Amino acid sequence: LMATCPNFREVRRRQAENGEYVSSDPQFQKWIHEGTLIPEQSSYERVRPNGAIVEVRTVPLAGGGVVRTYTDITARRRAEQAGRESERRYRLLAEHASDIITLKVLGGERRYVSPACLTMLGYTPEEFLQIPSEHLLHPDDYPKVMAIYRDLGSGRREIRHVHRLRHKSGRWVW
Repeated sequence: LMATCPNFREVRRRQAENGEYVSSDPQFQKWIHEGTLIPEQSSYERVRPNGAIVEVRTVPLAGGGVVRTYTDITARRRAEQAGRESERRYRLLAEHASDIITLKVLGGERRYVSPACLTMLGYTPEEFLQIPSEHLLHPDDYPKVMAIYRDLGSGRREIRHVHRLRHKSGRWVW
């Protein structure tokens, strides 16, 4: 009965005829065409004709053959793409705003500052990101701003507050 089952090469040829690999990169298509059982990479992705993205992992067995797992990662890739598009839109807005816009991880460091910090504070974005908050914030305002970060971390969505930041020249800017 096993002799009548198609071999691995025949299965792949049939999948290729049905368009399984048309969205794959050229290196992957070459590997499919050459017909080796074990890929150069232990893991790869392919897009199925229906748009599903499948991650394929291959582990060779000591006695010959392989164990292969197929995982549908379509939802994960779509979520990653949506995140990248959202960040691109956010950055596009921030890059052209006249206000300083920062992205700070709660409990962590600032990850982004808009170019307006050069005009308003005299720092390039790269310089600004390297300066600790306690050196930027006016000493009288520092405790209040830290309390705001704590409030945001506890679930509060928006807080409006005015405070002073140190300009590169040393003066304070509201």
